[in-house]
Amino acid sequence: MLNLDITGDTIIPRRESGEVADEPLGFINWRDGFVTNTAKSYLTVVGYIEDVCELYGIEDFESRLMHQTGLEISELSKINKALNFQTDGLRRCLEAKRSGANYKFLLEKLHTSDKRPVTGVIARRGTVVRKYFQYLMQSGDRHLRHYVVHPNNLIEQRKFYEARNEAYRDITDQIDVPKVSRKAIGSKASLYALTKLERFMETYDPLTIWKSSDVAVRNYVVFGLQFYCGLRIGEVLSLKIEDIKLSGDTKYLRLVDRRDLNDDPRKARPALKTLERDVPIRERLAERLGEWLDYRAEIIDELFDNGHKDRARGRYLFVSLDRRQNSFGQPLSSHTVYLAFKDILKASELKANGGSHELRHLAAMRFVREARKPRPNGDVIPNALITETLRQLFGWSPKSDMPSYYTSHEITQQMNEIFKQDDKAYAARMKKISDEEEG
Repeated sequence: MLNLDITGDTIIPRRESGEVADEPLGFINWRDGFVTNTAKSYLTVVGYIEDVCELYGIEDFESRLMHQTGLEISELSKINKALNFQTDGLRRCLEAKRSGANYKFLLEKLHTSDKRPVTGVIARRGTVVRKYFQYLMQSGDRHLRHYVVHPNNLIEQRKFYEARNEAYRDITDQIDVPKVSRKAIGSKASLYALTKLERFMETYDPLTIWKSSDVAVRNYVVFGLQFYCGLRIGEVLSLKIEDIKLSGDTKYLRLVDRRDLNDDPRKARPALKTLERDVPIRERLAERLGEWLDYRAEIIDELFDNGHKDRARGRYLFVSLDRRQNSFGQPLSSHTVYLAFKDILKASELKANGGSHELRHLAAMRFVREARKPRPNGDVIPNALITETLRQLFGWSPKSDMPSYYTSHEITQQMNEIFKQDDKAYAARMKKISDEEEG
């Protein structure tokens, strides 16, 4: 079981004894370009596999992969089957084994249970296990070629490395990575749907969708921060009141990485992949945000008056407004946002299956589109500058390809429009020539 020490972007995996887990640490250092959240995800899977190996009695699997001929097919098969286990069930079974209790009954239940993680989780586990095991073998091979067999004994050397190569192939053969269906990962909206959604977001009145004025303003601001500022929904739901700066000429919000804090009472905390940054707020959105801050202050007073001091002291910007539930005044859930975005899609007469992340896509597309327009003096902003500015505003890591994707996508769109216009002009000229010849 791995414990993770996290300081900023630095992650140090440790064993239960407190010792640094050298192999997993080498793995994430080898995978250059990991952002913190991805590294955490990978190390979580590595810890899961270590628990599986302990449960099945697969001893020294890291050392065997690095310095010997790998794992047996039967062992890899057991690990592959365990990719389908629920984490809680695996942990209960392992704790029973450690305490000396009869764990085999629990293990049988794991094997026969209908409860499975979602396909995406199983696929991620399989992908990480393959990469980790292959990393261990590649890392070991750099040393073994010098020390395993005496160079004069070529026959034994060949046998050893044939066994290594077979073990390497067994990893890919035995560890399955199920294909995640398009429906499971959400469908991407067509260009037509995105264009229609963009026009709707620029003009809609929230009171025509949500009749309660406080709900309407709150939801307008939530989706406005995605549509106009390009925030991820996890970033929106993690904002606190003090992050908003509306005084002065420049209005902006400060995104703070709070993944390591434990002050969020939500059971399902919003998914985060945040790089700290300042994000400017448009005047139109700032006015609605000011309205919401007034509502938020009234909610704090109401909670204090009704004796809910713990909720009143909460500083999260967006909260539940359902006074019929105990959740009133608590941080807004991602499920509530999901349902509210369904209202947006219904009002805009769109049948897209995607979530509100589509609004962030629209914000990036619009940013590049505006940035590529010629300046009044005729100058054009270089693509490299557009890409880097987009990266900073939207919080992508230096290794991410997303900014260049949006830049190249917009260039392609513009070129397609030029070609269409040229085709129309050519067709018009040919028709004119034909008409003149007939005349």
